[in-house]
Amino acid sequence: MVAALKKTVTIQPGGRIEISSPKLRAGAKAEVIVILNEQQREGRSAKQCVRPSKEALRKAGREFERFIGAASLGHPTGADNESIDADLAREYGNTHED
Repeated sequence: MVAALKKTVTIQPGGRIEISSPKLRAGAKAEVIVILNEQQREGRSAKQCVRPSKEALRKAGREFERFIGAASLGHPTGADNESIDADLAREYGNTHED
């Protein structure tokens, strides 16, 4: 049986990590996997990360909106109000006791 222990730790100088738990028995072997947060993977501290400006967010939103409705499946998808209402009415009336 595999047992797991999850801890959030602060990396110490020299890349040292310390984990202590009463569940860890002295002398036992353990496999350790370190998953770094995004700032660490990019080699930056959290203080060095900045939020995008409001204008940058607006620009990204405009660029994303260019793709909305850009694809055509070549056939109707049943996304008109009448079809949606009919689907909802059918589902609300279905007891799903088949």
